[in-house]
Amino acid sequence: MIKERAIKKFVNDVLAKNLDNLLSEYNYQYVKGKSCFKRKVGVFENIIKLSASRHSVAYDEDNEAFIIAFEITPYISSSSFEKWFVSKTDKKANFRHEADTISGNMLVKTDVFSETDFYIPSISDNFKQMVTDSLSGNECTQSMSIEEIIETLPSIVDKLSKSSDEIVLYNNYQQSKGGSINYLRLLAYKKHFDVISKPYLSIYEKSEAAVRELADSNSSRAASGLRGLAVLTHELKVVANIECQSRYRLDIEQSESMGERLRFCEGLSYAESLRFNTLMVELDACALNDNGDFVVVFNGNQLRKYAQCGELVFTGCIEKLPFLSSIRADSLNEAGDFLINNYLINSDNKLTELKHDFDYKAHKKKSPESKLFTDFAYDEKSSTLFALYSPTKEITLLTEYALSGDIIKTREYKGIGLKINCAHRQLVFCGSGDGVRIVDYDGNQLSSVKTSKSNYRTTLARNGSKIVFHFYGTKSQVYDFESGKQSTIWAHPTYLKNYRENLYGDIHWNFGLRVAKFSPDNKHIIGGAEHGKYVCWEAETLKRIELIPSSESMRYIPKYSSSREIEFEGVRLYVNRGFDILDISFIDNGDYVITHHDNAQLIWDKNQNNIGCAQRFSKNLFSQSKFLLIQEDNQIILMERVFR
Repeated sequence: MIKERAIKKFVNDVLAKNLDNLLSEYNYQYVKGKSCFKRKVGVFENIIKLSASRHSVAYDEDNEAFIIAFEITPYISSSSFEKWFVSKTDKKANFRHEADTISGNMLVKTDVFSETDFYIPSISDNFKQMVTDSLSGNECTQSMSIEEIIETLPSIVDKLSKSSDEIVLYNNYQQSKGGSINYLRLLAYKKHFDVISKPYLSIYEKSEAAVRELADSNSSRAASGLRGLAVLTHELKVVANIECQSRYRLDIEQSESMGERLRFCEGLSYAESLRFNTLMVELDACALNDNGDFVVVFNGNQLRKYAQCGELVFTGCIEKLPFLSSIRADSLNEAGDFLINNYLINSDNKLTELKHDFDYKAHKKKSPESKLFTDFAYDEKSSTLFALYSPTKEITLLTEYALSGDIIKTREYKGIGLKINCAHRQLVFCGSGDGVRIVDYDGNQLSSVKTSKSNYRTTLARNGSKIVFHFYGTKSQVYDFESGKQSTIWAHPTYLKNYRENLYGDIHWNFGLRVAKFSPDNKHIIGGAEHGKYVCWEAETLKRIELIPSSESMRYIPKYSSSREIEFEGVRLYVNRGFDILDISFIDNGDYVITHHDNAQLIWDKNQNNIGCAQRFSKNLFSQSKFLLIQEDNQIILMERVFR
């Protein structure tokens, strides 16, 4: 099989040269880096793109030559229009008007390629070639020879030239084929406002009608539709000088309370306090404290903070994150300080960006797209915030911030930091190979811990005494900061003879501890593993305690989980194929433990007994004692604890 670079060389050195003599007469210049011929016509670029694939080569035995199939794609673009549109809307138009692609083939001598241009294909390469051939078929018989293409080029050039006019493009393609909105944008660029007003308004009316239909049906897609409508409204204003006022607000709106009450178990009941409609926004994150204050982040960067009485005490926005990054919101303390990514909203409702004390120019580094903290920890004794951040792959910063947002001190380390232990003034860093390093704040290595590479999640005890390394590995590691001792725990008791074979015979992987949290008193580790395993360990002795739902709760667990209690090798076990733990909450210092599942919660007491089950809610946040924030059905509901 021929190498990709050899095909590129053929396109640039052979195919392009065969076309250059003719196209140069029309003032086309060949751009080797993009394998295309290009010329300027007013504000437009006429492009003739050349391409070929390494799978498009066949050998002609009669002529002792190669037949190479290729494609010629003529199109029109406009770099000046693109720059104008970005300056107006801060987004790309990506305008490209394509004519019909021409398939061609060319007979070339074997000496065009050298021996080093070929390689022996693997089984995978042969399979891909077979699939490609079966899908595309043999197109060489339907394609044009290079001579026929050269004869056709003048008509192609003429068609591109005549189409290089915004009015011609709009009349011939937008109206007849219902084409891209870019044809309207081109008219706006050339200031044909009298032509674009009516069709632009028609697009807006159709978009608003679609949003109205989604909103009337209470569809979760209404938010994304409304965001699109807001973008279109802005475009009409800055591009076409058309003012439109949508009837919908891209915001959270307080709605009438329905007086709802919720009982999880004896002693744990809540009554509705506030209700908000979130139909027109896309929620990203929420945080709640025990005073009933909460923050909401939506639409990627919009931020709201509410008091328990329902008063909107802050409205603003944060910097949007790079694609696929997630927004994190946390309550720091009961004074009303919240952390949203690297932004602090303090108790005075002032938003402050927590800057990084790092000179990128001095390190000859570019400022990264993401400025998110790797980890953070709030030190209650000093009322300061510590944050880990890695500006490069070789450097980690530990910055101490005052709650005003001011930097108190920054320390710099070599390596990638993972976790902060404020109580012991120690840090966890990636180690070499399998394991991590434990260092003090001065950077001195205190110990190393051997961990599985797949256990990249860390869970720290609130008093900093222990840390668990967990996630995908069957075994999880526990490190004691005070004694320096390392221990192993199993989410699934796979150390029991024939455990997998008898209970999970059809599953041979993924028995790791996905979720783990220390209880507020640091005496227990609560965990949830894949395949519906719920477990607790005594933190001091690592004695294992199986968490087994009550018979009442098992009635609400989905049938696909095959949920049941058994005795195996003298051990009482809970077998479950799903309904995994997604998160864990603690109420009243651990008197109540809530394990969150898909649309349900299980409630446990401090003695690991299952005392309740609640179904319905997709997402909820519990404060330490008094409040519950529910997110469901395009609503946010704040509920207050009812004490009897």
